[in-house]
Amino acid sequence: RELVKLDGAAFDRAYIDGLVKGHQKTLAMYREQSRKAPTEALRGYFQQTRPVIEQHLRSLKALQARVR
Repeated sequence: RELVKLDGAAFDRAYIDGLVKGHQKTLAMYREQSRKAPTEALRGYFQQTRPVIEQHLRSLKALQARVR
């Protein structure tokens, strides 16, 4: 709802900020689940997939710095 009210650079900043926050929350959950998931298969999934989330977050933070 908030993004609909924005345009241009303000939209870009708010959109990227939301993506960064979402990836941070996802990464925190992946880190926790890679230790606490109920099965070894699930823990392995979270451990193997976590680097992808980390790379996405690094890329988003770099983009975030450019739109400031």
